[in-house]
Amino acid sequence: MNVNRAFRDDSEEQRLTFRSGQSERGRRSIEDGERLKERLVLGCDLRTRWRSALRARHISSISYRSIYSEIHSMKNTVRTVIISLAAGSLAIAATTKSQPLTPKRIAELTAPSDVPPPRAYKVMVSSLQRPFPGDNGPISVILPAGKPQAVLECIRELRFPSAFTPPKRVANREPGFDPTLPTEFDTVNTGWTIRFSAKQHGKVIALAGVADYVEGEMPKMGNGGYGPLGAPIYDEAGKLLSPNVLHQPRIQTTTTRFQIFALPGETYEVTLYRGDKAEKHSITVTTQ
Repeated sequence: MNVNRAFRDDSEEQRLTFRSGQSERGRRSIEDGERLKERLVLGCDLRTRWRSALRARHISSISYRSIYSEIHSMKNTVRTVIISLAAGSLAIAATTKSQPLTPKRIAELTAPSDVPPPRAYKVMVSSLQRPFPGDNGPISVILPAGKPQAVLECIRELRFPSAFTPPKRVANREPGFDPTLPTEFDTVNTGWTIRFSAKQHGKVIALAGVADYVEGEMPKMGNGGYGPLGAPIYDEAGKLLSPNVLHQPRIQTTTTRFQIFALPGETYEVTLYRGDKAEKHSITVTTQ
């Protein structure tokens, strides 16, 4: 009886011990499971973040590629538009190119016209150098039909002495002389002066022009006087009393002649010269 009871007590203790150990192992297993779960959650979160970053990078790459493709296509479009415009300009230039001159064309242009003769001709010239800055627009002149001649001027006056008295001795005065002094003055129009004349030949206006470009300047140094009285004046001791200088202008004129067989309203390019420099100018003739 006591043995059986003792055995039962031992068995119960073993069961309790086993249950306690089982409970401890279960608790540890639960803790290990929680840690593993946390690791798995953290790993999933890291994996999710990594995938999100890759997806964002992929999207950015796709966006960059799409933007680059759009820019490249825009460049191609702009290039195509420029080429089209250039081709259009060439086509327009080709269509507006003057017709070849043939005997038939000559007859068409010079045949008598049924249109009443004009009262006047208007000639407009562009790109002439102005003496004063600020206004660079075209300049025009009217040629009456009864007297189809006119002068177009774009000038600036240069005034300079043209006659002088020689130096002379003056008694009872210091200094005892008068240097060379100017007595007369002259004026030169520097710049452009263009003389036009026009004559009608059927549909064509024969416009003749004589363009003079005058350059003038007064040199800062130099002597325009020569001979025994055109020299500096000294006293008996060799001291300079007067330089006795005569300032005279340097004037250069370049003349260009031209002839235009113009159709009213059309613009023609002509070459005019300023010294050795060639310039392109546009001339338009209209009737009034």
